[in-house]
Amino acid sequence: MAVDLLSVAAALSLALWLGLAGFRGGFWRADQVLPADTPAPSVWPTVVAVVPARNEASTIAAAVRSLLKQRYEGELRIVVVDDELVVAIVPVSCQLSMKRVASALGAKRATMCEPAAAERSSGYIVGGISPIGQRKRLRTVIDETAELFDTVYVSGGRRGMDVGLAPNDLIAVLGAVVAPITA
Repeated sequence: MAVDLLSVAAALSLALWLGLAGFRGGFWRADQVLPADTPAPSVWPTVVAVVPARNEASTIAAAVRSLLKQRYEGELRIVVVDDELVVAIVPVSCQLSMKRVASALGAKRATMCEPAAAERSSGYIVGGISPIGQRKRLRTVIDETAELFDTVYVSGGRRGMDVGLAPNDLIAVLGAVVAPITA
């Protein structure tokens, strides 16, 4: 029975793709242009271009310049969305200030990411996310109070496991910025 359902699903999928490819006018092709004698619309719609800018500082300026060079008679709005993930380290007895994190990193604002996004990015589970050894190196900001201690403790990558380091070593290993980031 399962093989028959699988065959039906595969045949249906093939039929849909063939229908799209053969009978929908090649909508996916990039070489489609309007004829030169096509009249301009009386009212041009507003177009909003949303440009995701996650960790793409080296290319974002070129992308925005390219959009601005487009000839468009209507209103064109460009929104650049920077959804960069960062690491913030604060004492367990304090509360993180998003406004101060944004200021320390030169951003307009900061928000807490979803736990699932933190887990995907770091490779650790919530409650055990270590700033050290993440899948991808992220910009890090450490609260200035860390420098008042001989040893600071951060998650060791598992719930209940901590690693003690000299603050200067932690800052150096992470390439972290030190700033007041508590509320």
